[in-house]
Amino acid sequence: MPSGRVSTRSGGIFDIEGKSERIADLDRQASLPEFWNDAPRARESLKQKSILERHVERFTTLLRQIDDAEVACH
Repeated sequence: MPSGRVSTRSGGIFDIEGKSERIADLDRQASLPEFWNDAPRARESLKQKSILERHVERFTTLLRQIDDAEVACH
């Protein structure tokens, strides 16, 4: 039976904490006026942020679905 605790420090594709920190870092960078001086770099940073946000959202959705399934089984 699952413990109800999920490790977010395992690294790799499951490093949700690291991905969330990177998203926050990219947000901070994007808030700086000079960020927009290099349009190709800004676009790449925003693309990376979007990919990270999708990964975090998918993981969060899966956890929610697992929790829902566990509740339905009890």
